[in-house]
Amino acid sequence: MAVSMGSATGIASAGSLPAHAGLAASASDFSQPPEIVADGLEGRLAALPQNPTQGQVYEAFYPGDREAQEIAQAVLDPARPQQFGAAETAWKVTKCAAAIGAFIAGNTLLISKAAKFGGVLKGAKLIMQAGDQRGEEQAYSCHAW
Repeated sequence: MAVSMGSATGIASAGSLPAHAGLAASASDFSQPPEIVADGLEGRLAALPQNPTQGQVYEAFYPGDREAQEIAQAVLDPARPQQFGAAETAWKVTKCAAAIGAFIAGNTLLISKAAKFGGVLKGAKLIMQAGDQRGEEQAYSCHAW
């Protein structure tokens, strides 16, 4: 199952992506974020060290898909202004899932708790829905990571 939403070394930042990669720095240039490989995601997050890099989290999201890792890394770089365009909700769910994944990475207790409640991706979607319903998306949009 894949749901729309890195080794630490070698993942390019938005400002240093190779020109031939054809990757833009804005989410609005992509119709949807790459699909996170949900099957086995919690296991891949459990294998990460605590306090993983963004690259490691994206590698867990997109195992073996270097292009998807680079797109997510470039678009969701916290140092860049976020312009999500038409795919705003999908990109924000991806960003929220990355923040949750980074927080629980390497902690089997937290990962097992997240799995009992439907997993990291479902949690990210629920957080975004809660913010949308209350009109307080800023409070729930996982800006911390």
